[in-house]
Parts: sequence; C-alpha cells; structure tokens
Amino acid sequence: MVVHEPIHIKGNDMFKYVATKEGWAGRGTQNDPYIIKNLEIDGEGSSYCISIENVDAYFVIKNCVCKNTTENIPEALGSGIFLHNTQHGILIDNICSENELYGIYLFKSHHNIVCRNECYKNDLRGIILLSSNYNILLNNLLINNIGHDIYLDGSDYNIISENYCTDGSWTGIDLRGSYNNILSKNVCVKHTGIDEAGISLYGSIDNYMSNNISIYNTIGIWIKYEFEKNHILSQNISLYNEKNNLNIYSLPSYVSILSNNITTTPNLVQGDVVKRRLITI
Repeated sequence: MVVHEPIHIKGNDMFKYVATKEGWAGRGTQNDPYIIKNLEIDGEGSSYCISIENVDAYFVIKNCVCKNTTENIPEALGSGIFLHNTQHGILIDNICSENELYGIYLFKSHHNIVCRNECYKNDLRGIILLSSNYNILLNNLLINNIGHDIYLDGSDYNIISENYCTDGSWTGIDLRGSYNNILSKNVCVKHTGIDEAGISLYGSIDNYMSNNISIYNTIGIWIKYEFEKNHILSQNISLYNEKNNLNIYSLPSYVSILSNNITTTPNLVQGDVVKRRLITI
C-alpha cells in the first residue's frame, strides 16, 4: 500500500496524462483499462480521496483506502470515491471509511460496477447513487454508517445484489424516486433508528425485490408512499423486526407479494390507504 495525495481527474485526456505520469497500467480501453490500485489516501481536509469526472474511458479502482474527507465543495461533498458524469468504472476491494458524508458517491454516472468494497463509519451514507442508471452494486459490506447504507435517488435500472448492510442509524437500502431497479440477495440487519427499515421504497415504481433478508430492524420492509406502483416482492425473508416486518402504504393492487417468509406480528401492514391481510406461503 502506497500513501498518496487525493486524486482529481477531469476528462479522458487528463486521465491519460495522469496515468502516464503515475505509471498506472492500462490504456483506458475495455480490454486494457487504467488501473489505480494499492493506494492509501487520507483526505485531510479535501472533499474527496479519488474524484473522477467527465470520463468514459475504462478504468479500475482497486484495493485503495479512502478516508477522512471533509465537506467543503459543492459536488464531491466529503466522499471517499466520487464519480461524476462518468461511466465504465469498476470499483473493487476498496475501503472507504470515516468520510464526512459518503463512502462512495456516483452522481450522473452510468454503467459502473461497485463490487466487494467496505464502507463503514461514514457520517451520512455508505454508497449513494444520485441520478445514476445501469450500475451494479454487488457484494459490498456496509457497517455502522451514520445514515443510510445504500441510497438511490432518481436512479433507475440498477442492480443491487448480495450486499450486507448492518448497524446503521438509518435505513439499510433506501430507494427514492427510483424506477426499475433489481434488489436481490441483500442482507439488512440492525437498523434501529426511529421508523427506520432494512429496505425502504419511497416514490418509486416498478422495482423487483427477491431473496432479500431483513431482520432485527425497526421495520423490515417499508413501502412508504401512497402511489407506489408495480413493485414485486418475491421470496424475501423479513423477521424479528421491532415494529413491522412489512409495512405497506400503497394501493393493494400495486404491490405483488409472492412466496415471502414474513411473520404476522406485530402490525404486519398499517396505514390509512390499505388494510389487507397478507398470506405467507
């Protein structure tokens, strides 16, 4: 691991220049991506450890430690790794911790893979996608973040799979105004803030949730908004949550619930709009 100062890249030409200067492997192509690896970066007052903007070259950020950033400019906002208007990135095996806001932040960034990263003790969110589509979040470990572990806002067609979220003050996986995402095989445990859930959907449409586990939270799975539409919940497990294992505030025909293991105590479904009995198969 090499100690390194914060990295800020804007555009493909700058990426090529910096890669050459730093001696990073790769040419920025799909078969030969730039590789940034084995760096330890302490933000120490910077708003990012690694910031990449306006890039569509192929690159990998691997086995880097990104920590201790500060919220002091409008965009990166105290993030360990920040991608803005960027695609074709692979973020793998990194540790992003103790940043003032976010561990990993994707803003208007599409077609990226975020895999096997550890995000812990960040002051707001572990991983955030804002207006970012067609990304894959796979097998990340999120522990003890002050806010949400994984948070999507206005982000569509993403795959969120096999992530482990635990000991957060807020919700484990939270979707806001986000459509057509797939949530599968995630585990959300011990999110015990007031009315916080393992998994939460708000103002979102056409999301598919399958084989997720949500246990020992305040609420297991929460579909919050009256006009949530066309969500499918299949083969999820939601047990041992303090208040509700499944809380739906939505028109009954808009949510399909298939073959889940959801206990009936306490208060399985509540809200003024829907009063219905769910059958566990």
